[in-house]
Amino acid sequence: MSISTNTELETAVGNYLARSDLSTYIPDFVKAGEARFTYGSGDRENDPFYCPPLRIRAMETSADVTVTDGVGAIPTGFLGARRVYWNSSPKRKIEQTSPEDFYGKWLGSESGTLPSMYVIEGESFILGPSVSGTMKVLYYKAFDPVATASPVPWLLTNHPMVYVYAALLESAPFIRNDQRLTVWASLLRSAAQGLNKANMMDRWSGSALAVRSDVGNP
Repeated sequence: MSISTNTELETAVGNYLARSDLSTYIPDFVKAGEARFTYGSGDRENDPFYCPPLRIRAMETSADVTVTDGVGAIPTGFLGARRVYWNSSPKRKIEQTSPEDFYGKWLGSESGTLPSMYVIEGESFILGPSVSGTMKVLYYKAFDPVATASPVPWLLTNHPMVYVYAALLESAPFIRNDQRLTVWASLLRSAAQGLNKANMMDRWSGSALAVRSDVGNP
């Protein structure tokens, strides 16, 4: 059957389960499955139910973050930064660092110069040196929950079986169908790894990587 809406997704999961008494639980299976492929689960080496976190170009978005006295709010759905820079002229790249390195260098530092480092604490970016202005962030953003998203997430339109496998994996312990755990986990892991791999191939396709000078051609 076609899967292009949340209703069709829940119907598909119900069809796989072949149970008429689970309709009220299927939304919970879907929600738990979304968390599993969004944040990843288990250990790659030792967990048979391991699932890598999904990180693909369709999850990338950008935001302007207002920074006041070195503190800016993390955007909604933030999963990790790909590029961060200060909106100055010229632009200045800002690198993430460890709290130990950050506070060892910037604790008690004066404001006034452009920031070069940041750490994440709670729901905030902390920049050093402490400044006010605008930070540009390109980051991975979690897909909106399929139950309420409008329009539906890119992933449901293009790879709906990721949702199906994730929901079925979450359903197995609930219905005590332990023999299916490995099956659904394997299918979900394969789908997520395939998408991540395709994303890397697309990102780095073309000519071979080359070392280039940042000061222009000789």
